Amino acid sequence: MKKKVVLCSPTSEDFRGVVKADAKQLGRYLPPLGLLLVAQTLKNAGYDVRFYDGNFNFDYKRDMADYVSSNKNEIIFIGIYLALLQVKDCIDMVGMVRSIDAGIPIVMGGPFPSAFPAIVMDSGMVDVCCVSDGAGIAPDIADSLAGGAGKLKGIPNIIFRESGRAIATPRTHRDTLTSGNRIFYENFLDLESYVKGFDTYIGRDHNPSVRRAMPILTGLGCSYKCAFCENALLGHSHISLPAADIVEQVISYKERFGIDSFAFFDEDFFADKKRLFEFLEIINKKGLKIKWGTQSRVNYFSENYVNTKVLEELEKSGCIRISFGVESGSPRMLKKIKKGITPEQVISAAESGKRSGICFSYSFIVNLPDETRADYRMTYDLIYRLLSIKKNSFVSAVHHYFAYPGTPLSIEAEKRLGYRIEERLSFKQFAGLSLKEYNDYLNPRKEDAYCRCIESTFYHLSMPFRFKFSLRAAYDNALRVVAIIRKRLNFYHIPIEVYLNDFLKYVVKRNE
Repeated sequence: MKKKVVLCSPTSEDFRGVVKADAKQLGRYLPPLGLLLVAQTLKNAGYDVRFYDGNFNFDYKRDMADYVSSNKNEIIFIGIYLALLQVKDCIDMVGMVRSIDAGIPIVMGGPFPSAFPAIVMDSGMVDVCCVSDGAGIAPDIADSLAGGAGKLKGIPNIIFRESGRAIATPRTHRDTLTSGNRIFYENFLDLESYVKGFDTYIGRDHNPSVRRAMPILTGLGCSYKCAFCENALLGHSHISLPAADIVEQVISYKERFGIDSFAFFDEDFFADKKRLFEFLEIINKKGLKIKWGTQSRVNYFSENYVNTKVLEELEKSGCIRISFGVESGSPRMLKKIKKGITPEQVISAAESGKRSGICFSYSFIVNLPDETRADYRMTYDLIYRLLSIKKNSFVSAVHHYFAYPGTPLSIEAEKRLGYRIEERLSFKQFAGLSLKEYNDYLNPRKEDAYCRCIESTFYHLSMPFRFKFSLRAAYDNALRVVAIIRKRLNFYHIPIEVYLNDFLKYVVKRNE
C-alpha cells in the first residue's frame, strides 16, 4: 500500500506583501499548527509525511514539484490547508500537481472549505473537501484513498464526489489534544529557522531577553462564540491539553533544543481554572526557568480568579505577556459581536495588573458593521485609557473588520444585502480578491475621513520624534505635533493631514 502523504499550506497574499516590505516579519510568522496536527496524526498512523509551509518558504512549489515528480507513484494524496488569501497560490499549486500527475487526489481543509464547501467542490480542483476538524480523520482518508479497507462514505466531516455527485457526510468528528498526538515540530520543520525569530505572544520588542522561542498547541476551540470569529462558524467548545502534558513538552524542547520561551496557543488558556493552577504548581515544583505568553479574556480578572496574588504566581512561573482580544470600546458593539465583556471589565483587568511585571497587550477591531463615529471614538478612548493605566502594556493591533466567511456577523450581512457570497463568486474569482475587495461585498463602507483621522492620530502619537535632518523626518515630526494637538483638543474634524497623506501616496504611486 502507498504510504506517502504531502501536506501544504500555500503562501498567503497578505503575508507575502508584509514580508516583502519588512523581511524581519518572517520570523514572527506562526507555523500552521492545525495542519501540523494533521501531519503528526498521519505520522503516528505510519504514514511518511512531507510538509511544506508556503508562508515561510515562498519557493516551496519548486521543492514540492521535485518531490512529487520523484514520488508520484507512492503519494496517496496532497493535503492543502486553505484560508481566504491563500486561494491564488492554492490554484497555482494544484495546477502544478495536476501537470505532474492528474491522478493524485487533492484533499482540502481549513477555514475556507469549512465556510464555502460548495464553491470548493464546484471548482473541480478537489477530490475530498474536509469541513470542520480533520486531524483525527486524516488516517481514515489516507486508508481509503490508498485502497485500504476503509470507505469515504463512512468518514465524517467530508464531502467527496461519487459518480459525479457530491456526497456530504455528517459533521460529527472533533479533534482532541492528548500526549498521544503532541506535535513534534522537528519531524516536519527546520526548527532552527523558526525559533530564533518566532515572536507571537512573546513580544521580543518588549522583552529582549527572549532568545529562542516556539509555540505549543495547548487547546482547541472556544466556548465563547464571538459573532465575527471562526469559532462561531465551527461551533466547538473549548478542549484543554492537560497541564502535565504542557509541562512535558516544555521540558522536552528546553532540554533538547535549548528553547527558553514558549507561546501557548489556546483560544482560552485561562478557561480551565484547575488546569492553570496545576500548571503553575508543576512549574514551581520543578523549578523551571522559562518565559511564556498566551492570551486570555478580561472577564477572568477578578477577586475570585485572576487577582493580584495569581498574577504574582503567573509572573513567578515565567509569564511575560498576556494578550487580550478587546475588539471595541463601545458597549453597543461589544454586545452586537457577542464578545461577552464590557469596557468596565477591560479597565478593571488593566487596573489589577498595573503593578505586575507581566506585559499586557490588547487587540481591537474597527469598521465593524453598523459602527458609528461615536463607537469608533469610544474604542480609541478606551485604548488611551488602558495605556495610561498600565505602563508596560501596548496595542498589538487595531484590525479593520474582516467579514470572516460563514460567521454569524457575515451571514447577517448577507441577509441584509439580499444575496449569498456563494452566488456571486467562484473559486477562481476569490483568488483575485484583496481583503478590502472581499469585505466590500459584505460590509461596504464609505471611507470616513473623521475616523481615519482618529486612527492616524493614534498612529503618530505612538511614533517618537525623529532627530534627523531630512524631509521625511520633518514631515513625520510635523504629523506627530498635529496628533498631539488633536488629542489634547479631542478634535478630529477637518483632517487635512489625512488628505495630504493620500495625495502624497498617489503622487508616489504614479511615479513608480
